[in-house]
Amino acid sequence: MVEPDLRELQTIREMVLGALQPGFHLESVDLTVATLVEGQDPAFTVLIKISEDPGAEGFGLGYNITERIREKWSRDDLYIKVEFCENQP
Repeated sequence: MVEPDLRELQTIREMVLGALQPGFHLESVDLTVATLVEGQDPAFTVLIKISEDPGAEGFGLGYNITERIREKWSRDDLYIKVEFCENQP
């Protein structure tokens, strides 16, 4: 079986981990093909799921994560969605 080359996904994961503040935890980074249109490059969606401890404050964290990724890939290359969920005690 051939392993897919997911260097870009690993790079995104490292960017997210570098932006996380105390009380926040990376749950997953998913990459999917958003659209395939003949004659055009495919569009991709990156879904980042982050859990937060009760009482954790991360105002602007989603924006900061998105901006870090935008330094490497443009809006035309990737659609980025950041979801937050609260950790249960």
